[in-house]
Amino acid sequence: MRSLFSRLMSYLKPHWRAYAAGQAAMLAVTVTALAFPLAIRTIFDSAFGQGGAKTLITAIAVLAGVFVVREAAGYLKNLLLGRIGQQVTARVRQDAYERLQGIPMAQFDAKGSGHWLSILTNDINQFQGVVSGGIAWLVQSVLSLAGVLFLLFRLDSLLSLSLLTMLPLAFLVTKKLGARLEGISTIVQEKLGTLTSVISETVSGIDVIKGFTLEREATGLFDRENAIVLDKSEQAVRIQARTGMANGLLNSLYLLVITGFGAWRVFEGHMSPGDLVAFLLYTEMIYGPVLALSGLYLEVKRSTAAIRRIFGLLDAGGMETPDCTMEAQCENLDVQSNHVVIADPGLPASQRKRTEKGQITFDHVSFGYGAKTVLRDLSFTIESGETIALIGASGVGKSTLLKLIPRLYEAISGHIRIDGTDIRRNDPAELRRHIASVPQQTHLFSLSVRDNIACGRPDASDTEVEQAARMANAHEFILGMDHGYDTVLGENGANLSGGQKQRIALARAFIRNPDILLLDEATASLDTAAEKSVLQALHTLMKGRTTLIAAHKRTTIERADRVMVLEDQGISAFGTHEVLIRESATYRRLMMGLAEPVLLQG
Repeated sequence: MRSLFSRLMSYLKPHWRAYAAGQAAMLAVTVTALAFPLAIRTIFDSAFGQGGAKTLITAIAVLAGVFVVREAAGYLKNLLLGRIGQQVTARVRQDAYERLQGIPMAQFDAKGSGHWLSILTNDINQFQGVVSGGIAWLVQSVLSLAGVLFLLFRLDSLLSLSLLTMLPLAFLVTKKLGARLEGISTIVQEKLGTLTSVISETVSGIDVIKGFTLEREATGLFDRENAIVLDKSEQAVRIQARTGMANGLLNSLYLLVITGFGAWRVFEGHMSPGDLVAFLLYTEMIYGPVLALSGLYLEVKRSTAAIRRIFGLLDAGGMETPDCTMEAQCENLDVQSNHVVIADPGLPASQRKRTEKGQITFDHVSFGYGAKTVLRDLSFTIESGETIALIGASGVGKSTLLKLIPRLYEAISGHIRIDGTDIRRNDPAELRRHIASVPQQTHLFSLSVRDNIACGRPDASDTEVEQAARMANAHEFILGMDHGYDTVLGENGANLSGGQKQRIALARAFIRNPDILLLDEATASLDTAAEKSVLQALHTLMKGRTTLIAAHKRTTIERADRVMVLEDQGISAFGTHEVLIRESATYRRLMMGLAEPVLLQG
């Protein structure tokens, strides 16, 4: 990963004109701040008879001008640099969100939703604090420090040297405490991701929690994770408080030494009273930048974990295979994604083959999560238009097999071909345009019914949307809603029944007009009435399409052209219902289990 500083600079580059103007305003703020003690020195010396009334009036007028310029420049600086900070943060947030779309499903699932939510919320907020405040304070503090040191030596070099001998103490204290703060902040950010997952799962599963009276257990889980975040956050607060106290004590020591030593220099005639007052003011101005730099250092240390996680996402390896538009890039394509290694030649976009027929071939395909193998050495062919029922016990890999076909998961080894072409030669987006999936628990967005159906094909016309809804047996209940197709759904379709949700999901599939249909327990959670309506639509949708069904109903399995029995990471039997009833003990056992409404789901 490139250095954090260089990455920040790359985001600032498009705003260099506004940034330069902001820095110019900051320079004006710094110059006016440096002029303040000099004006006070003149006023002070004039009051002690070392200048006339005219000098005193002039010094007061200059001081008034300093105040006006300082405030105007400060306003311009805060406006320009604050806007840049917001714009850079918005761009990083957008890049991170777009990058998240390309994370392979296996990598996404391995980290959990809380991890990604935490990056896009907590980490981005940390980043914004550094960019918005850090950019301004860093340059201003360095300029102020350099200017103050120059003027201090002009006032009295011996007194300045005595001050400099004590400054390194502040940096040493900050550095030591900053290292501890970085480690604690890393833990806090990780635990915030876990806490976000707990909150997300609680919100999505609130009906289960209430239905099984799990409030106490859910609260206990949240309390444990929240207590860890609180404990580590309090440690961070204590470190920051100790740093502030240490720097405050050191500043008091500086003032005590400088006041005593400076008074002696005035008594010896090496300085005027006004010089000493100006020197003390400049000493305070040294303390300000030193404290700002120390605070910025602590803030950067505290935010390093968040910034690294953001840029880790932006630099994430294992993104979905990019287009191979150059022959040299396609010769030996080697994509590594967490546990996945793919080596397969690609094709230029103009030569990529569309999946028009839907024949699917698995050639010695294996898949696993890390060290755990889920599917091993699968080889089979499904002919175009054929319906295949997948059955097996919980966790056997039915859902995983379905996700391999549209490349939501990438195989560890082997080849998956559609109509003879390896799917890794297809652009993932192009491949998926010819595949439709209907899961057990469909996800609906907080958009209109029309927009939710059109997710299957965003360029679809209103007429096509309504036709898809009719074919999915959804048109009538949609018209009965308050605003028909323009009704905005609640979060994940909260104002719809399970059967209504599934029929909208089927309408998405109809409007896509896919060559391949993947059904993952699509009716498992429905009641009898809803299931009947959904099954009618499903049978219509399946006609003429290659269909794979993770099945749980006897009638669905018996109507399939062939049945695949998954067991012990592989295929234990594959054939027609009649053949498997005679020849497969595993199949007979599973079919006996179908006396219950639902087969063990995988």
